[in-house]
Amino acid sequence: MFLACFHDYRPFLTPGERGTVLVIASDRKQARIILRYIRALLNQVPMLTRMIQRETAEGFDLTNQVTIEVGTASFRSVRVTR
Repeated sequence: MFLACFHDYRPFLTPGERGTVLVIASDRKQARIILRYIRALLNQVPMLTRMIQRETAEGFDLTNQVTIEVGTASFRSVRVTR
């Protein structure tokens, strides 16, 4: 969350591109809980509230061209290499 809100990724992004911070939850129930925590933090801190550009069902688009998304763990979509 800190890196999504306070780090400037714009020098690394092309025009129209958004950086994405993906928060992985073990299932849909946990994903909803995490999303509520993120929403509460963003809405209770005035400086962070001003950063919210758009809220979606899966996350938030911030004014610094970063999207915070919450997803569920799936062997089809998320890979961890060892």
